[in-house]
Amino acid sequence: YEPHHPVLQNSSLIVKPGDVIWIKGSNASGKTTLLKIIAQLLPAQGQILFNKEKITSLNKKLLLSRLTYIPADPYLFDYLNGYENSQFIRDLFGVPKSQFETSFNAIAKELNITSLLNNPVQDYSLGSRHKLFWSCMLSRSTDLFLLDEPFSALDVDSLHIITTFLQNFVSQGASIVFASHLEDISTSFSNRIFTLKAGQLREIIKEE
Repeated sequence: YEPHHPVLQNSSLIVKPGDVIWIKGSNASGKTTLLKIIAQLLPAQGQILFNKEKITSLNKKLLLSRLTYIPADPYLFDYLNGYENSQFIRDLFGVPKSQFETSFNAIAKELNITSLLNNPVQDYSLGSRHKLFWSCMLSRSTDLFLLDEPFSALDVDSLHIITTFLQNFVSQGASIVFASHLEDISTSFSNRIFTLKAGQLREIIKEE
């Protein structure tokens, strides 16, 4: 963001099917920047390959159709209700209505937000906003999940439900890359750990 002061440099990351990769680092170390670059939300020098093919402006749509990005602050419209936000997200990603709504309603019920779905999102608590966004995004079928501080706003029960859903995706070959400051849950949830410091990624050998 500043000349001659790169946020990331000389860093490389290979993500394989079934990987659950925890990126750990201090505030402003570049974790969110890294996730946004992979999600095609920020431009950067270097290459991103998906299924061994370089991502360009011509084939970027393929990557985005197979990727779910969940930011630290959910992208929701305050003056729309929960159902209306879910319909917008469904249309945005082109998910068939019957497929999306069956999954969305089931996840929303498990997360105990069904009674809120007719209310404007501006009236939701922070935790309920996150649950709504998770219900929407888990109703897509994707291969790669990019998660930025995904657990901080969730209560214990919701955390268990969402991590179970994610682990089911991983068991079917999906991959997860996430940034989090929560040491205990991140250690148990991940199977690979990287530190991000001074713009460089370094893998830590995880103890069994």
